[in-house]
Amino acid sequence: MQRFQEKFLTTLTEEIEEAKATRAVIVFFDNTNDLRSYAKHPKFAKHLDEANFLLEEIYPEEKQQIVTCRSATMNAVTLSSSTFGRGTDFQCMDDTVQQAGGIHIVQTHVADTLSEEIQMKGRTARQGEKGSWSMVLRKAPLLDTYKLDDAALTQLQAGGRSEETRKALWNMINGNRMNLNMAQLEELI
Repeated sequence: MQRFQEKFLTTLTEEIEEAKATRAVIVFFDNTNDLRSYAKHPKFAKHLDEANFLLEEIYPEEKQQIVTCRSATMNAVTLSSSTFGRGTDFQCMDDTVQQAGGIHIVQTHVADTLSEEIQMKGRTARQGEKGSWSMVLRKAPLLDTYKLDDAALTQLQAGGRSEETRKALWNMINGNRMNLNMAQLEELI
């Protein structure tokens, strides 16, 4: 499992560095523990001093500064818990960031519902602005929680990061997420 963890950390760091080179990037983690673990990892060390951390426990004034000013400026990196993936209006006033493609969102977990995922995607490209979204996921939760087939997942991974591969993977994840949500709903009825 450690190898898959390392792959996740490497891929996430590469994704951040690629986006940060010409834009601003906001990374959503499933929870504060995952965010803190990544922030302490050596792969993120060179970004630590300049990064923004959007957590539930910081002061409201600090949150406001991050959301309205610091997170959407050129070369900014913001690590955020998923709480801020819903309803937070990140404001990009930096024309250079907009010209380069806008804010890039990285989601590091499968949202519990499709509507939650759509909300996270919606933290970018707001009100006619440019922006993009991607997912960098760990393999273990895909196998354990979402019951994806290991062989099928490995085959998709061999396809690289092409758009076709990304769509096929998302379709697998979303289908299994919907099945899981239906099973949970049936338990309640």
